[in-house]
Amino acid sequence: MQVVNATGSGLRTALSLDVPEGWRSEESTLYVDSRGDTTVKMTVVPPPAPALATLHARPRSGSVHVLDSSLRSLARAVVVPPPRGRCRESP
Repeated sequence: MQVVNATGSGLRTALSLDVPEGWRSEESTLYVDSRGDTTVKMTVVPPPAPALATLHARPRSGSVHVLDSSLRSLARAVVVPPPRGRCRESP
């Protein structure tokens, strides 16, 4: 996720993702300088079964109102597990 601080002072922001049941993601906290920006990589652990999901970003910055673009706050993910034991090599 890209975080941009348009305020006149540094800002501590907490980022989380709303993930479907059975998925896991941990919250990330960071500090962004005044008028600065940064990109944060978030780890998402999907279930072992194939799945299609939409992940929603949830930034929070205390009393500072957080603006996010609806197009940028969504991420679509397709998960396909590895084919362990399903494919055989031809002799």
